[in-house]
Amino acid sequence: KLYGSKQVSQALKGTPGTLDGWIQNSVYRNLLQLKVATQFGKTVLSPATQVRNVTSASMFPLANGHIGGRASVTESIKMVVDDIFGAGRIADEQQLIDRITRKIELGVLDENIVVSELKDILQERISFSESVRNNHAKGEDAYDPVLPRAVLFPKNNEELSKILKICNEFKVPVTAYGTGTSLEGHVVGNDEGFTISMENFNNIISINEADFDCHVQANVSREQLNETLKDKGVFFPIDPGANASLGGMAACSASGTMAVRYGTMRTTVLGLTVVMANGDIIKTGSRAKKTSAGYNLTNLFVGSEGTLGIITEVHLRLSPIPESIMSAVCQFPDLDSAVLTAQEIIQYGVPIARVELLNKDQMDISIRYSQLDNLLSFVPLLKIIQIGKINIWNCTLVIY
Repeated sequence: KLYGSKQVSQALKGTPGTLDGWIQNSVYRNLLQLKVATQFGKTVLSPATQVRNVTSASMFPLANGHIGGRASVTESIKMVVDDIFGAGRIADEQQLIDRITRKIELGVLDENIVVSELKDILQERISFSESVRNNHAKGEDAYDPVLPRAVLFPKNNEELSKILKICNEFKVPVTAYGTGTSLEGHVVGNDEGFTISMENFNNIISINEADFDCHVQANVSREQLNETLKDKGVFFPIDPGANASLGGMAACSASGTMAVRYGTMRTTVLGLTVVMANGDIIKTGSRAKKTSAGYNLTNLFVGSEGTLGIITEVHLRLSPIPESIMSAVCQFPDLDSAVLTAQEIIQYGVPIARVELLNKDQMDISIRYSQLDNLLSFVPLLKIIQIGKINIWNCTLVIY
């Protein structure tokens, strides 16, 4: 009834002088609050006093940037912003008010303000397609997919910074998405937020084979990097199994079967470029192998799984490619003997490259998958690899 009243309709059409003192009796203020809150995806009170989550509907078209009443549009918006967020509770409040006022004057307040701002930055690189959203709804984890409101495709740090500033200002959640190979579930979408695809951050910035390090963007994959390095005498040793992005591997502190010799991502990451939630761009670490200056912020972000900031660039430590590789397989009568052997190899200082343990159930699965059911049960095996002039033993403890 309130929305359909003749007086309100006239006022919303911008009839000058309609409902004199409208601001004072709060009708206009409540309507505009609902209108603006709609654009923020805020939970607001409907006319029937039922709580409803409004996200993007165009409810109250504004004509000529003027609605009537004693207060100006800017003054009214300030009252609305204070009501929604609390007076003085948000940074750069005047800048926000100016942006909303400009949207009203341009007649685009019917479109979600956040989406409108993002389109200004990304142009066509924002997708609402269900298929694209579904492709960015989860990783290789066991969780159910959650489709985000949209998928964003920034192409540099500056664009990503602007996106996060806007989303932080309007309290919209974001999820960073690389190659989607993670098992932890941190790339699952948010139906009230946006997923940021890092697919355009796929350049190898520099390689310093003489110093055994390189500088890459976050979505460069492990195989892509090693393919580039294969004729330079160095390689990147961390192998989690999947062809994951290096930024995602840093965010998850990934490891692999060669961790016993080369460590994990925490030991190979020398420095990071990170875009914080408020849009600040920071650089951590350096190429220096030895430094005690400042906080160790690099290892704070390694393993943070996207909760502290979005990693956009990574400095990595590389390793020399071995001259040769040798492997051998040893058998053991039981599990305890195999584990004790691996422990003693490490204690004696033998530079092994890999250690893996497969129990009877895992071996049975492998045999059935390879259709080798006619194999007899074997005792535990120890696979040894010798690399180059220095013996590097690759130990695979296999329990049948």
